[in-house]
Amino acid sequence: MTQRVVRGGAMEFQYNDSNISIEHIKPGGNLPDWLFNYHLKLAKWNDIEDEILPRIMTIYANEESRKQALLKLSEIGKTPLDSSLHMTITRLIDTLHSDLRLPRIIDDDGILFEIIHSNCIKTAANSRFPILHSNEKVEWSRGKTRMLDQLHQRVFEENLPKNWEDDPGIFEYENLLLRVEKQMAGTHPRLRLKKIIKKLKENTNLELFSLRDVEGIIIQDLSPTLSPAKLELLQILSMFKPIHQLCNPGSFRLGEHGAYIADVEVCKNNESMPSWVPNHELSFDNNPSDIFHLGLFNSLQTNEAIHDILSSYSKNLKNKSVMIIDSRPEENREKWSRLFETIGIKIDSETNHSSSLSVLSWLGELMKLGDGQDAWSCDKLKMILSQNSFSFKQDYLFSEPHPSFHEYLPIADIKLLEETARTFHILGGKGSLNDWLYALSQEKFDNPFLDQNLQRKTREQTQWWLLSIANLILPLLDESDRDILENKEYYIGCNSKRDLPRFNFSDSGDEWLIQIIQKLEWDFWTDTNSLETSIVAIQKFINLHTNLRKIQTSSGIKYPSGGKSWIDESIELINSISIKKNTSSDKLIRILTPQNSLGCSADLVILLGLGNEDWDLSIPYFPWLDFEQLRNAGLLNPDRKIRAARHFFNHILSSGKQILLLDPSIDEMTFPCTPFAEWLNQNNRKTELIPSWFENKNNSWMKESVKGKEIFVFNPEKIIWKENQSFVDYKGSTLRSIKQKNGVIRRLKKEKIRLINENSSLIMHENELLQDRIKREPIGINHEEFYLDWSERKKFVSSFNLKLIPSKNLSSKITRPRNFEKWPVIGRRINNVHSTISIDPRPLEVDSLGIGILDERSGHANLINLNKKIIWSPSKLNKWIQCPRRGWLESELNLSKKEIIEEDLDIRTRGDILHDTFSQLICSELGFKIGEERSNLSIRNISEHEVSLENLMSNFVKILSEKTPWIWRTDAMAVHRRRDFIGMTLDEYEKWWEDNNPPIKPGGRLGQMLISELNIRDSINLAFEWNLSKNKPILIESPDKSSVEQLLLRGWIDRVDLIPFEDGSLINEDGDKTTAPFLLNNWKPRRLILIRDIKSVEGPSKGKLGEKHERGIFEDTQLALYARAWELANPGDLVIGAGITEVGDFTTHYLEIDPEYKEYVSNLKVGVLTDLTHEIYKFPNEESPAKSNPFRAWIFWKLMISFKASYFANEGFVHPTPGKYCDHCAVKSVCR
Repeated sequence: MTQRVVRGGAMEFQYNDSNISIEHIKPGGNLPDWLFNYHLKLAKWNDIEDEILPRIMTIYANEESRKQALLKLSEIGKTPLDSSLHMTITRLIDTLHSDLRLPRIIDDDGILFEIIHSNCIKTAANSRFPILHSNEKVEWSRGKTRMLDQLHQRVFEENLPKNWEDDPGIFEYENLLLRVEKQMAGTHPRLRLKKIIKKLKENTNLELFSLRDVEGIIIQDLSPTLSPAKLELLQILSMFKPIHQLCNPGSFRLGEHGAYIADVEVCKNNESMPSWVPNHELSFDNNPSDIFHLGLFNSLQTNEAIHDILSSYSKNLKNKSVMIIDSRPEENREKWSRLFETIGIKIDSETNHSSSLSVLSWLGELMKLGDGQDAWSCDKLKMILSQNSFSFKQDYLFSEPHPSFHEYLPIADIKLLEETARTFHILGGKGSLNDWLYALSQEKFDNPFLDQNLQRKTREQTQWWLLSIANLILPLLDESDRDILENKEYYIGCNSKRDLPRFNFSDSGDEWLIQIIQKLEWDFWTDTNSLETSIVAIQKFINLHTNLRKIQTSSGIKYPSGGKSWIDESIELINSISIKKNTSSDKLIRILTPQNSLGCSADLVILLGLGNEDWDLSIPYFPWLDFEQLRNAGLLNPDRKIRAARHFFNHILSSGKQILLLDPSIDEMTFPCTPFAEWLNQNNRKTELIPSWFENKNNSWMKESVKGKEIFVFNPEKIIWKENQSFVDYKGSTLRSIKQKNGVIRRLKKEKIRLINENSSLIMHENELLQDRIKREPIGINHEEFYLDWSERKKFVSSFNLKLIPSKNLSSKITRPRNFEKWPVIGRRINNVHSTISIDPRPLEVDSLGIGILDERSGHANLINLNKKIIWSPSKLNKWIQCPRRGWLESELNLSKKEIIEEDLDIRTRGDILHDTFSQLICSELGFKIGEERSNLSIRNISEHEVSLENLMSNFVKILSEKTPWIWRTDAMAVHRRRDFIGMTLDEYEKWWEDNNPPIKPGGRLGQMLISELNIRDSINLAFEWNLSKNKPILIESPDKSSVEQLLLRGWIDRVDLIPFEDGSLINEDGDKTTAPFLLNNWKPRRLILIRDIKSVEGPSKGKLGEKHERGIFEDTQLALYARAWELANPGDLVIGAGITEVGDFTTHYLEIDPEYKEYVSNLKVGVLTDLTHEIYKFPNEESPAKSNPFRAWIFWKLMISFKASYFANEGFVHPTPGKYCDHCAVKSVCR
């Protein structure tokens, strides 16, 4: 008789160790032959007349071991088996649960967590968790419940000291779980083992039905780290039935020996064996496993190496069982199902969670739309909008039609959402709903690229959709968002000015759930041909929610009616839902963890994850407990996982006829895990072999000398040389390796192997061919003349070697293009630093390659046809001019990278804000409308306006405030941009606002814009944001009359100014009333016009002053197009200057000036004058010396470029012409 002493010294119970015996067996097997044969006889005992066999129960190490034994018994015996004699410890606990008639087991799902969490809140409020929850004013969080439950999960089978001083709340938590059991009328999954042990100890005379006819129990080898509670259970069972334990021999301290139920002497002969144990020989099998040590250069090769092994297996070892034992986390095997299908092997798929169940996932995202730091973010709104393909009925958001336009529906436009989020800088979070509703309620229909009626419809539909979505989830919103939805102004349609129908919302979350379920598109899911599993998930969710409410009601637990608490509760239920896919798998191949492999065997065993970072042997995490506290509680067992790993590893080394160890520690950065490192130290073999079935002439496993040892290493790629040329020889078995191998065979051996896509080999080399052509571009460094002939332009396929902006430090000895005998010209490289300028030859006329498929992709085969009349904008033309492929992909196919709302204000938005606010200020001060030409010029500009600079700044800031809701925010972006725009802190701004907007000193960019505006007092404001296509797009004819083609142009001119003639008059009544020709000759203007475009810049630094202006003159066509468009729309007007206004830390108005007016204008205050075009441009075929107006010639040439781009688009020429702009191109990922 043995007495068991528990922690603290109390004698708890006695058990008779005479009922326990131990037998050593060789590791690596499933059931010993004698036990297997006994179970075979036992299955057929009715057929044996002369013998009645006693019933013996076997307890297996795990479910996989039991499954293997039963499958083999069934195949050999071909008779039904009594499964009650084949147990695991878990199954035994289930059986004892029934024998003792304990209340039903409670499902470990979202319901259980919610009831536990409710009780934790109540317990914490009553100060029952003093260590974990000392501040009673703060409500107990879900995170604490999860961590406390995690801690209990770690220790519930351990022997904790009864007077544990460092207890963070485990004992109180167990008392709480007992209350939960009463509320849910069941047994908590982690408390039943203690209850079973307690009942068995209280009455050892109990008749256990499951053990009634059992003669004894034989236990398979178990892990030496079996929990104390399970050991105690087995010890108590020995009081009911004798136990014979099969254990691996060796040191228990090191983990080699299996778990000890009792410290008894090992049976060494048949005389010491219990009489009820079937008679058998006590001997070890002398057939050792063949162990093959194979290397990997790094762990990233694991998947490909496994594929290679199984590929050979499927060819050479069919009908042989395989165990793949992987110690790595499960996510490392995500791609295995698809990978193994290529060689005809199917493996079990994992359980589907809610993330893969479309409607349940969508429903969860809808619930969380207004919750969290990303509440109402653009990404969330787009997700809700785009994922509702088959989820809900089409009319789920409205019950009555639009009051004015019946064709209007609450449907959002994704592009409008992105534009609004960018413009108003809506990142998500608290207050974002108000920002959205404010932004969408604005009358903003001024996009010249879209039909205005379409803009009006799209904007109001999006406004209605957002209101409907917000009202749909109203019971789930916080109080601030609910208050926002009561603002009646937001329900007035931005176009119709009528009250938009309001969605009939529910009063509570539970009612909302019923309402939303009724709106689901059930017809789609009930279709028998549909593979969608969402209907099952939705039904599970409804059942969980209904059952939770029943338990809460019966237990008197107050449940949430809405808001964040209701959302958290529902998300918990959703996350607990999983659905198992019904898929078949290959029975001969099993994928196991080291723990699940104990007791299993196979013909071939492959062990993965032998790196120190693969096999987790670290001390588990115990929330709230440090090392000292763990040691005092007896929970600090740093070698526990290592002992278990040794035991599993020793079993694996003997568990098959052939064992393949895949060693990733060949890489110097990877170290072997502890049990493998110990094996390596004990193994003295100098040469490692490879299985014979694994050898072939194309084998990807090559013998290498590693750390003084010959070992086969996986090397699917090898560099070989032939005829002084290197090739990569691919030996792998994956489809990728096979494709690469075929490519090498074609090149190296000139063999003809059919391609899946016969054009792929050519397409693959498209970029390589392009790079080769770029290298062949004529740079002319040894050319005698300063410029290359214009015909050389056709040899350029990129803009890398084209100098489009003249160098500032170019020698005066170099003849400028306008004075060169030939024009236009292509610049050449003068030295390693400088090049002469090229007259813009873009879009580049790239010759066809003569390779069919590549020419087709570049539009040289007349296969790409836009078949429409394009209405151009300067920005759209610029894309085609830079690179026709970019223009085609981005502008015509609408392919671009995903719009990401950055933390900082988008640079486009910054520019738009500056444009809009400045335009509105000037127009309001001078009394005319934005977009219209001013007729009353009595006050020329704000410098003549009788308003002080301080008052102008105050008005400026007031206008800015209306357009930038973010200016009131406190986030980092708002702080930075508020200071950048107006030079004020939030406190200063709020005080200014509360004081009814008093005059303030100019500050920030706005202040600099005002100061610089006063410095151009001779420039008369004529129009701001002038719309080229107010009535219809401007029609521009070809400047050289060589084409009947016309260019339809639309867009806005940021600013149009007027300057007086030398006599002071604004209009020359004697001037011509016709459109200004390019060659003016005797033509006289009626008005002199300046075109300005406003660009926002950072800084700029000294070296970048005027950089935007230079690009606007030489690289872009916008200024020239706007100049000509104004002249066409206003006959008699002559544009004599055009330039960029750079708005940064200071504002500079640049103007490229007509040389005929340069002397006169230089005496006026209109900005910084430049003469960049004066030595560059002249008209084509003009004789030297040139006498034409270079400014007019510049406009002429830019129009020629624009018409050329239009021609390319119409003809479908979409070849790539790379340049520096490729770095920030929106379609670079799909270009080649």
